[in-house]
Amino acid sequence: MASKSKVKISIEPVIILLISLVTVAVFLLNRFVPSLKLMDFFTSPTSSKGSYPFDIKSVTSWIRTVLYIFGTKNISSWIVLAILFFITPDQENNYGTVLIAIMIFLATIFSGVLAACFLEKPLNGAEPALFLLIILDFLASFRKKEIKISSIAALAFLIVYEAVSGVNLITIFVFFAGGLCGSLVSFITVKKSTSKKKTSSKSKKDTATTVVYFDNEADSPRFKNKKSSATDDDETVIGTLEF
Repeated sequence: MASKSKVKISIEPVIILLISLVTVAVFLLNRFVPSLKLMDFFTSPTSSKGSYPFDIKSVTSWIRTVLYIFGTKNISSWIVLAILFFITPDQENNYGTVLIAIMIFLATIFSGVLAACFLEKPLNGAEPALFLLIILDFLASFRKKEIKISSIAALAFLIVYEAVSGVNLITIFVFFAGGLCGSLVSFITVKKSTSKKKTSSKSKKDTATTVVYFDNEADSPRFKNKKSSATDDDETVIGTLEF
């Protein structure tokens, strides 16, 4: 009988999947239970002139600098999540899920702090993560001494789309600065990986064996050891003398 083929279910973009699930949960709760006003909590703080002024002494203000990534107020946030599902798997394979999560966290909090300093309108959505992954994709191709046109085109398309959607240039710069800040972690990992390669190559050189050839085979240590062992075996002890 023919063996039945099993279908395996793989979850590749783990980080973006978790972000999407939390985003959908927050959206549904805010939609059907509006009295909770969850979207106000999942919105980044702004400058003193904005609608959500940042208070350095308030714990809520600091939490908002991270949780705004789960907030959605327009269709662009959903489009960003959809694009992330196509970009993230390659970068998770290159850097690992944990490192990508750290990069996204740094990009998010850096953009949130910049928004609290310079923006009057709050941030919602995962735009810093999208800028981060596009920059990582460009850096990965640049390290291979290649210029990836698709990464440049994706970054240009994202900037144009944000501008057409009514986002000002300062906000776009905040997104880009957050992504650039998160991508700095990739340079540390590249240095570590190159140093490991150098040490492994050195160890291989150190462990390399050298072969010595003798003109007279009898002079080789192999035959000398045989002779010495043979003489040792021929010697017998007859007895001992005590004085």
